[in-house]
Amino acid sequence: MYAIAAELLRHVAVLGDRAGDAAGPLRFVPAPSGPPSARVPVYEAGQAPGILWTVVQMTAAWLHLRRGQAPAAFERSRGDRHRLIPWYAPGAAEAMRGQTARALLEMARWRVCGRCRSASTTLLPDDRLCEPCRDEQRGRTCWRCRTIWQMPLEPRWEKEPVCLACADQLHTAYRAALTLAAAYQATPSPELDWSRG
Repeated sequence: MYAIAAELLRHVAVLGDRAGDAAGPLRFVPAPSGPPSARVPVYEAGQAPGILWTVVQMTAAWLHLRRGQAPAAFERSRGDRHRLIPWYAPGAAEAMRGQTARALLEMARWRVCGRCRSASTTLLPDDRLCEPCRDEQRGRTCWRCRTIWQMPLEPRWEKEPVCLACADQLHTAYRAALTLAAAYQATPSPELDWSRG
């Protein structure tokens, strides 16, 4: 813990030398816990020392904060200068509890394709299909009724795979729409005649 404090003080001195008198001194805020005289440094955006981690970085390293662990420093947010991001000393954090065998098995199930049984490096979506199997299934799925067929469907309707029943319904509806449009264009309507001025 003393090594982290010494590194923070060295970092504060380097930042103070680098900033000079034009930028002003490094700011300190009261510590969230501890004695009232304790102060925590506030760094500008991107200036926090590399020995400190955010909560997100600690979680990625399977660490979590100890009960009552206070931030070692704060950093101003890039977008909102009044928002302070807490930075913690990873040496003071505790390791997270390991996964159980059942949880690891469940996580592994979500990485194996349900059709071809190939393993993926990432978690699969809810249908548990890898990308090649999903593309192949897309070619067997009717675009209109969403029925999955054994054989790949032909693109019968505007380059979309459609089953025969849906293709017949779509063609019948299309012919009916053409017949209605032709009948509408054949009968002149006096209230919609725009040729008269």
